[in-house]
Order: sequence, then structure tokens, then C-alpha cells
Amino acid sequence: KGKRLKIVASDPNPANTVIDALGQGRAVTLTEGAEIIGFTIQNGIANKGAGVYQGTVRRCIIQQNTLTYNGFGAGVCEVFAESCLIVDNGSDDVVRSNGGGASTSDLLNCTIVRNIADKGAGLYDCTAKNCVIALNTDLAGAVSDWAGDSVAPDPTDCCTPTTGGIAVDAGTLFVDPENNDWRLREGIACIDAGTSDE
Repeated sequence: KGKRLKIVASDPNPANTVIDALGQGRAVTLTEGAEIIGFTIQNGIANKGAGVYQGTVRRCIIQQNTLTYNGFGAGVCEVFAESCLIVDNGSDDVVRSNGGGASTSDLLNCTIVRNIADKGAGLYDCTAKNCVIALNTDLAGAVSDWAGDSVAPDPTDCCTPTTGGIAVDAGTLFVDPENNDWRLREGIACIDAGTSDE
């Protein structure tokens, strides 16, 4: 019986270890039971999971991945993601795109921001717990933090400026989004508002 694959970056800061697909295809494909930990994963392009497809992703930055026509999950698709920043994924010119940040995935303690897609720019058909979901937009620029049966209407214990979860003002949620500082501002209602229940 084979061992499960675990790929762990040697530097604790994911910004310092980058997997860059350079727009040549999907950045990472994992098999069931495989894990990737502590990387920046970027510039993938695919119909499903342009950043990461399948497996488990922990403590990663997943950014600038692009969906092709009728695609699902530009950032991640069919994964379990924990403690990840999923930002600036999707496509601004591909119709019938679903889940700019994630699709068909389970997310725990993640920040899903500034993604774009036709439907569910943040999340599409996902479960989310203890996550921050904000500033995701559809192709017309309207707020589209989530869509699909499994997420709407209430992500569990999540911070979001849209219906459900802990309501917050997206404009004052983060320290400095213009410079990619996605830490929560001091005094924001969702700090320490999550649950540790499994």
C-alpha cells in the first residue's frame, strides 16, 4: 500500500515559495489523499481548478488563476482548503464561468476575496466554515460572493458583507486591500467569531 503524498514548502511564508504555471495549463493537480502546504500557486489556466484540482491545500496563497469557457473553480476545484488566501482568480471575459475562487470544495479558515466569475465569483457549490468571503464580483461588477445549492444562503460562521454569516462592511474589512494586505482590521466583528467545532 502506497504512502500519501505531502508536498511542504521549506519556507514558512507561502509568498516565498511559488509554483507559477505561466498560463501554460493547470498549476497543480493532486490525487486523492495528497496534500500541498505553504506555497503560492499562480497563473494556472484550465476548465476546472486552474490553480489546484483535487486533494488538500493548506496555508497557501492561490492567486491569478484563470478559467476557460464553462469552467469551474479558477482558484481551486474539488479540494479541501484550510487557512488559504484565495484572491484575484477567475476571468473577466469568459461567460459561463462558475466559482472564481472555488467550486465544489470544502473550505475552513480561508479568506476568499476579489475573485471574478459569471456565477459565484467567490464560491460555487462549496461549503465554508470560519471563512472571510468578500469583494468577489460577477462579470457585470455586481457582488457575487457565492452561488449554488451547498453555499446559499448561509455559510457557517463566516464573515461576509452579503446575506448570511456575520454581516460586515467590505469597504472597512481589511487593513490595506490595495496593497494586498488582507489581514482583518482591528475591531472587525468577525475577529474571534468563528467556531472551533469540527
